[in-house]
Amino acid sequence: MKTLLLALLLSASAWAQDGADILLQTTGTVDSTDVVAAPQAGELKLSDAYLQTLFMEWRQAKVTSVDVNRWFNLVLSGKHLAAAHQWSAVQEHMPSELTPVARETWVYLTWKLNLPQTFVDAYFAARLNPQAPERLRLALDQVLNAEVTAKWVAENRPFLNEVATQYLLGLASPVGFELQLTAFAARYNPAHAVRVLDL
Repeated sequence: MKTLLLALLLSASAWAQDGADILLQTTGTVDSTDVVAAPQAGELKLSDAYLQTLFMEWRQAKVTSVDVNRWFNLVLSGKHLAAAHQWSAVQEHMPSELTPVARETWVYLTWKLNLPQTFVDAYFAARLNPQAPERLRLALDQVLNAEVTAKWVAENRPFLNEVATQYLLGLASPVGFELQLTAFAARYNPAHAVRVLDL
């Protein structure tokens, strides 16, 4: 009897979710192309340290906003372009406790979409005003340090403004991505050249 009641409850809640989507679509409240089903466990592409850490941060926050959950689902499912397109709209619905996490995720998205200057600008904006949880920043650094090479920096030649330059010069011992940028800037800035020689 308990099993039958449990089966009815579970099927009713599953039907209610589908029924809500159908109702929203038929009333014109939601465009049918905008409906994003929650991914199943196998659909999430937690392929690197950043996505794994992001998943934990998102699930701990217990977000109730449909738009915010949809955006995180897109990122975690590897649909980076779709998530980037929704970035402007989702920012206004982002709960305050997840805003730093979302901004750090924007840095990750710009990296994955190969938007070099936007990525560098977002990276320094996040580093100069560090609000994201430290474990999320470290996970992003792990991904970047594994993927960014001197060749990438030389090919993309990112512009480093004065604030970024001062940030790099202030690092005690830059590593990975920050070291690559410091070495790149040393070609064009005497202060950086002296700094690189001191390393």
